[in-house]
Amino acid sequence: MKILILISLFYCPLTFALTSKYYPLVYDSYLLEKKGDIPRAISKMTTIFKTQSDDYFVNLRLGELFTKDKKFKLAIDHFKRASRLQVEAIDPWFQISTIAFSEKDWAQVELATEEILKRDPLHLVGHIRSLTAQIETEKYSKAIERIEEILEHHPLNKELLELKARALQKNGDPVQSKKTLMELILIDPENVLAKSLLSEMKEP
Repeated sequence: MKILILISLFYCPLTFALTSKYYPLVYDSYLLEKKGDIPRAISKMTTIFKTQSDDYFVNLRLGELFTKDKKFKLAIDHFKRASRLQVEAIDPWFQISTIAFSEKDWAQVELATEEILKRDPLHLVGHIRSLTAQIETEKYSKAIERIEEILEHHPLNKELLELKARALQKNGDPVQSKKTLMELILIDPENVLAKSLLSEMKEP
């Protein structure tokens, strides 16, 4: 494992500022993480951060560890720092969107996914998280319009159809919502959401 970590660090272009003298600390951080000792893993990386605060990998790694330690504010701070160091990188914003999504911080989800989609307009998970945030913040019409556009490229995507059905129902269009749910059932006969919503619906 140690050899694999050191090789990956050596060849990763994003870690060019991180010299080999720090590799043992990085290795120790992974070993401690594997053992479940996240605070000590963070301590190893913090030691590096003191002199390598402008290294992309160090900030990304600290963001991941702080996320595991459920210190989300610190995690987001490091992910944002990493994003400033590698402005084209998607991973920091993806990690931020993951935290925000789990915390139901829909404003942060929209911000993070906007950054993801700037870098990769076809990023499907980015779209799905963004659309979920729009529905949760009652931007139903906008969400429906975007879902229709994305479904042209992913017509059998279950998550998109689920979001479309939810948005239509909340936007006061039970007929189209039911039609979408029936399409979803054809693709996924055991879909729990579709069955649940259909059972709640009354005939128009």
